[in-house]
Amino acid sequence: MKITGIGNVQGVVRPTEVKPNVRADKARSFADVYESTALASEFNLARKAIVVTPDIREDKVEDVMARMAAGDYNFSAADLAQRIMTQS
Repeated sequence: MKITGIGNVQGVVRPTEVKPNVRADKARSFADVYESTALASEFNLARKAIVVTPDIREDKVEDVMARMAAGDYNFSAADLAQRIMTQS
């Protein structure tokens, strides 16, 4: 079947040229780059200090244990409860 009367279809639909997103003169390298900021360095230093700090202060525990054994360690339960409540 022949269709007539449409006109010049190829003149209406022209192929367009596709332009690349990155120009050749502005091409970048995509290598991995690591850059440490001053804040990151401070966090790293703090993390290292936490790692080497013991969870329990053994010198304090030994002192309290020795005072309890000698009978010199006296405390009030009310004072202890008050300190727990104010530090939480």
